[in-house]
Amino acid sequence: MKKIILFILMAIAMASPVFSERTRQHMKVHQAGGSGFLTEKDRNPIQLPIAVYFDSDTDILEVWCDNDNIQAEVFVYDENGTEEAYSSYMNVTLQLTSSSTHSILIKGDGWEGEGTF
Repeated sequence: MKKIILFILMAIAMASPVFSERTRQHMKVHQAGGSGFLTEKDRNPIQLPIAVYFDSDTDILEVWCDNDNIQAEVFVYDENGTEEAYSSYMNVTLQLTSSSTHSILIKGDGWEGEGTF
């Protein structure tokens, strides 16, 4: 009886799907300009429908925005500060060449979003 239960549990464990490491990245969005620096407390955060996903298995970065009226540029920098990828529009899939730590900067009209992954 123990062998049957163990066999069933192993079959269930092996049948479970394997997912890649595609994770949503947190972006900090703030108003551009002004004093030139971001304070610790953002009293009026901007809420934009932007989603940034990074798949660590394939080094693919996806930047999506549900609102077609939002226009922005996407910059991706490696850990040395060198620009690794650029797009002049949102809703883009970028293939990164290295799997090191990256920074992303999304510049829109009067706002900026930044994050690391």
